[in-house]
Amino acid sequence: MDLLPATLGRLSEIASIVGVCDHTGDTFRPYATARSTGERFIQLCGDEGSALAFNLAGGMGCISSIANVLPRACASLQRACADGHHDQARDIDRRMIGLRGLMAADTAPVAIKAAMALVRDGFPASVRLPLVDGSVEDKRAVAAALDDLLADPVWNHVADQYGFVSRQGNVHARQDST
Repeated sequence: MDLLPATLGRLSEIASIVGVCDHTGDTFRPYATARSTGERFIQLCGDEGSALAFNLAGGMGCISSIANVLPRACASLQRACADGHHDQARDIDRRMIGLRGLMAADTAPVAIKAAMALVRDGFPASVRLPLVDGSVEDKRAVAAALDDLLADPVWNHVADQYGFVSRQGNVHARQDST
């Protein structure tokens, strides 16, 4: 269901409704919604592919699946947007494109589990029904996307800052990361 900005404007008058998660991918939507709701109404993006543009247009964050895998990187992207560091936000976003594409595929929950098993020691790679385990090729694609992300020389200092290091072709979370 698509709640249009005019409807959100009326809903924003209800004290218990403080915001919306927008899954439309429409990067003009934050402007239109803010005109109807005012600036205090929270607008979160539910489409990771357009989250950067959504935030630059006035959005206030993203409900993100990739944040389960790279929480500090995603938080830093959101912080950079909020603080007006748009070049830094674009750089972080650009570097996560490959992994984000895998997370947005039809097999997203399985891809997320595969990535989590790679970055979190002890995280179970298996899935429960009704999901079925991903193919070996899909798991390799997730591992390769993580390795590509963390092997990028420009990203190395950023990856270390976020608490992730690449070891022996596999990505792992540092023990001291939070």
